[in-house]
Amino acid sequence: MTLHYPIISPIYDAMNADQEDDIPFYLQILAEVGGPFLDVGCGTGRILFPVLAQGSVAHGIDREEEMLKVATERSRALDSQEVSQLRLIQGDALHHAFTESYGLIALSYNFLMHVLQSEDQIQLFNNLRTASSSHTHLIIDLPHPEEMFNRLETNALMHERDIIHPASGRLIQIYSYSEVNVSNQIMVVTWWLDEISATGTVTRTVTKQRLRFYTKAELSLILQLSGWRELAAYGDYDRSPFEDGSERMILVAGLNSE
Repeated sequence: MTLHYPIISPIYDAMNADQEDDIPFYLQILAEVGGPFLDVGCGTGRILFPVLAQGSVAHGIDREEEMLKVATERSRALDSQEVSQLRLIQGDALHHAFTESYGLIALSYNFLMHVLQSEDQIQLFNNLRTASSSHTHLIIDLPHPEEMFNRLETNALMHERDIIHPASGRLIQIYSYSEVNVSNQIMVVTWWLDEISATGTVTRTVTKQRLRFYTKAELSLILQLSGWRELAAYGDYDRSPFEDGSERMILVAGLNSE
């Protein structure tokens, strides 16, 4: 087995080319609350670059050097104004010493699922307070737990999609196999990446991820314990109410003033 993100970084954008529904949501919130913008777990800059295009200061932090290398390469197409407003930080948001405050902090699409332990979750939100002011809005975007526990197909090999490798031009067929342990809210996903050469030779790479699910009640408690208060809860990027049957669980929080 290999580490997941260092392996998929060259093809991450191709794998997630259709993940755009959340971008107008962030741009709208940012226009309302003001910047600067911080994306925690920014990856290759999927959200950072649209924010820059809107004219806002955009900073991103990520532990994965290979993902940030892709973002850095993408930044070469920016104009001088956008370059001056972009900052890419390699580091762990649980412990990074932030030096400025942000108007909007995003734990965007499923990022928090990578934070498995309760002490790390509280450490993360405590540390993000150091990058916040009384006007900061924090957004956490996660799958609806009902969606994950009741509808997710587990213990079955799933063909996720086919993509073209942006560098080699070769076809890559992507499969996944998910195993969910409901008692500890952990899902282990095994990924098969089959790269097919012009002669039909298949090169297979296998990676694994461990992800954690959250209920709204526990997430609200974690926020409260780490000095935040819930401002809103949405069930999708259109800001529809969070309820049974919602696709997403999107919480908006601000610093607890008490």
